[in-house]
Amino acid sequence: MLEKFEKKDNKKTGTNQTYSSYIKLDQIIVLSRNWINHKEAFLDAPCKTRFRSIYSIAKIIDDQHPLPLMMPEVHFDENYSSNAYETWEELYLKDDVFVSLDNLKGKKYIAYSLETVYLANKYKGFLRTTLHFDDVEATEMSERDQERFLSQLKKRYPEYYKEYLNVQPNKAELSLTSIGKEKLNAILDAVEVMLVLSCQKGGLTSNFLPGGLTDALSSYGYQLLIQVLSDTLSPEEKKGLDYLWAKNIQTNAERTVGDLINSALHGSCTTTLGLYWLGLLKTLRPQLTLAIDEKFVDKIYNDLVQDRTSGWSNLGKAHLTVFLKKNAQYIILDMLNPVEKESQPKVIPGYFM
Repeated sequence: MLEKFEKKDNKKTGTNQTYSSYIKLDQIIVLSRNWINHKEAFLDAPCKTRFRSIYSIAKIIDDQHPLPLMMPEVHFDENYSSNAYETWEELYLKDDVFVSLDNLKGKKYIAYSLETVYLANKYKGFLRTTLHFDDVEATEMSERDQERFLSQLKKRYPEYYKEYLNVQPNKAELSLTSIGKEKLNAILDAVEVMLVLSCQKGGLTSNFLPGGLTDALSSYGYQLLIQVLSDTLSPEEKKGLDYLWAKNIQTNAERTVGDLINSALHGSCTTTLGLYWLGLLKTLRPQLTLAIDEKFVDKIYNDLVQDRTSGWSNLGKAHLTVFLKKNAQYIILDMLNPVEKESQPKVIPGYFM
């Protein structure tokens, strides 16, 4: 065998390369047979330590992309995981690869990061509904994939799994219908006013009002709501309300009332948050009025606009009134889902009470 690697006339015979190719082919055959024999095990737990020897062989063949050699029927999207974040190899080594059986690309299964998918569902509000993948389309998981996902989450990220269980509907949430009609109406009226003040087309980039005033109006609306809740509910009722879940009117995403208020106070887009408030309102008050008492408009104008330190004192009250009316129209015509639009008046009558 040594003769095959000897140099003759300072030139290699080429047998060296042929022999290396033979070894590489043999290794590829080993990988293929291993995939055929252990495919189900790979799909259920691709990062098991029992497969590390196979990973080592794949690494020899292709140092940069070993995983497609180990799992030839699995799609590893290069744009999903890259050197800018964590490579697929890094995800594999930290036991963080989940393979969907029902969400396919062509005829291939699709690989995801288990942790990234969970966190995407958490921050998008899908933990209490059908879970979604973190692709651009936010594809819903099949029942089988969700069961497999949660099973693997429990094993690999027990703290996340515990968090998932804690948000399921097993808390004694406050039922708004149980607090009395007078209290309920006071809260719903405050929510409607808050929405008119905080939901605007274009968000905080709207140029209809001077910069900063839209932000101030949103803050004013939420402070009003917080005050009404404090004045209307007992401490126990207020605690129960914080745990109440509101469903986004355009999606199945859910967030708690406490989370919505806290997010608004920490700078989240209040127009986006408004979609959850509208979902909550829809279940309790199908016909929205979005009416603001004219005296309250005077109070807003005096508190925010005419404050000499604000720099907005030259803005007329009529301009503010038009802005609030535009907000109400935006909520009715753009934010409500198509079914709800049909049940709402095309023109908002009696805007001011």
